[in-house]
Amino acid sequence: MRRISSKKDLNEFLNKELGTNSMPFFRRILKYGELWLRGGEILPIWRYIYTLRHYEYYKNKKKTVLFDSIRKHYWRFEFRHLQIRYNMYIEPNVISIGLKLMHPGFREIPSFCEIGENCTILPMVLLGKKKPGINGKIIIGKNCYISTGVTILAPVRIGDNVTIGAGAVVTKNIPDNVTVAGVPAKIINNKES
Repeated sequence: MRRISSKKDLNEFLNKELGTNSMPFFRRILKYGELWLRGGEILPIWRYIYTLRHYEYYKNKKKTVLFDSIRKHYWRFEFRHLQIRYNMYIEPNVISIGLKLMHPGFREIPSFCEIGENCTILPMVLLGKKKPGINGKIIIGKNCYISTGVTILAPVRIGDNVTIGAGAVVTKNIPDNVTVAGVPAKIINNKES
């Protein structure tokens, strides 16, 4: 899983996730200024991802200068504030590049998860453990789509290019290139065939 370890990585993550790489600087400022004034559901998502990635950068930074500690505490405070405000609890350093949060709403992604590149996570998604004290991780592959109301319980491994249908409860490993749905989740479609 890829993490932010330099300013270059931070810019690459933000450009991919916020779609700002193809826009000139002043158009970007006008776009987000317009979103701020008009409101809408994209602004909380944009603000949350921006804060999460900055906090990850200062948390992972190896060489620190005088003000880095102050910046780290600022971004941590801002991130905690946004978690409570938007009801999205995503731990730092658990999601690789290409995170897509489609709408504001509850999400719980704890520190024992590893989520691959280009994953889409809709609201009302809960990742947890089957029972307290159990050891294990939730590992989700690349290019996965996690629909609304999904519950994933550790320990479990989900392959690449997997679509998880709305309201599914995942308790067992899922192979690559499939669509799953139901309680408990079962394979309903194989994308390769």
